[in-house]
Amino acid sequence: MFKIAIVGLFLILVSSCGMAKHQIVALENGNINIKDNRKINVQCDTEGNLDGFRFNGSDQYVNLDTLSLETGDGLTLSLKIKTKSKEFQWVIGKYDWRTDAGYHLILIDGIASFNGRDKSGKYVRCEGRTFIADGKSHHLVSVWKGNKWALWVDGKLENQVETETLTPSIKNLQPLELGRSIIGHKGLHYYFEGTINQIKLYNKALSENQIKRLLN
Repeated sequence: MFKIAIVGLFLILVSSCGMAKHQIVALENGNINIKDNRKINVQCDTEGNLDGFRFNGSDQYVNLDTLSLETGDGLTLSLKIKTKSKEFQWVIGKYDWRTDAGYHLILIDGIASFNGRDKSGKYVRCEGRTFIADGKSHHLVSVWKGNKWALWVDGKLENQVETETLTPSIKNLQPLELGRSIIGHKGLHYYFEGTINQIKLYNKALSENQIKRLLN
């Protein structure tokens, strides 16, 4: 059973299964819009008493509808994942190639990549270096601000990409989805297999010190 609670500027989506609590925290200046028709089809990960969402890699995902955090002040995605799959996997994102705008945090051959479009007409790739499909927990932080894209893995800056877009924007009308790609190639969707937890979304670009504090 899922419940929604708004505390100040934070939205908390909580699922209870036994003693485990699963939550997504989003920070936004203004209204937080989660529609009642959102798709929530996840189950608890009871193995090891992990706190988080467990996805089977085939049909489980969380749809946060049109929750828009991609403002001109930036965007930060922070979460921990655990997977053994080396398949192409969608972790989280809000992406629309048709309007040349959006972002997604994905895994390619077990390596994280923060990719997207910022109205430049080109696909931005901010690829990591560390293999993380090892069944261990890894902390990923993706940061976008203006024409700069950055990816942190376990507290270390893995890559930073700067585009030449004069008026960059990643804002689009697609839903924000966790564990599944929104627009799949030839109608196919790409799912995540594993556990995602400690999910925090910010409508600003966090500093290096703020990112490192997230590890604690």
